[in-house]
Amino acid sequence: MAGCWVVLATFEPGSSVPLHYHTGVAEVYTLSGRWHYAEYPDQPQTAGSYLLEPAGSVHTFICPETNTEDTVLFIRVEGANLNFDENGQLHSILDTTSIRYLADQTAAAKGLGPLNYIGGGAAGYMAQRT
Repeated sequence: MAGCWVVLATFEPGSSVPLHYHTGVAEVYTLSGRWHYAEYPDQPQTAGSYLLEPAGSVHTFICPETNTEDTVLFIRVEGANLNFDENGQLHSILDTTSIRYLADQTAAAKGLGPLNYIGGGAAGYMAQRT
């Protein structure tokens, strides 16, 4: 894996993501709704916004409770997110390996069978076989 991952995320009004640090560049495309970082309340992001976050960014994601619709984001991340708890202590690390593990575990728990991934250097899909 090259260390790049993408997420299509939906957040309800009032949702938040705790303080996190990006080891690589992140790009955020806002498809609907409104959000901002707690550290930058004067820079709201709305539908149609694009935000480039340089490596080393640290912030806390917030969807205002006053939103009248869900906020939908397409996020492309290089590297990892280091996630912190409310006391500033390291809570978890999210990267391509952990996302794949979590996705596989969730699919297995829901009885969905093996997930398909596009493998590096190959035109086809690869899936774990049990």
